[in-house]
Amino acid sequence: MIAAKEKIADSKDSIRAKFREWVVLYEYFDRFPDAFTYVVLIQHNFPEGLHHVATRQSLLLAEIVDELPLVPDQAMCSADVED
Repeated sequence: MIAAKEKIADSKDSIRAKFREWVVLYEYFDRFPDAFTYVVLIQHNFPEGLHHVATRQSLLLAEIVDELPLVPDQAMCSADVED
């Protein structure tokens, strides 16, 4: 999943397309609910020096959010989700 998210973050797609692709990745958890339980609901104690593993996906999402304009444009305000 992280490789797919890296590809999304690095793509030249629109912000809207990036968010759409990001959300689609979570369909994995719909198919495999035990994976959701393991990843999200169980506390993981990473060894010293590996805490970056837990924040890597959040940092990728932050990169995408940083691409948003400070003032929303008309396309961002539209209910139309097509690119």
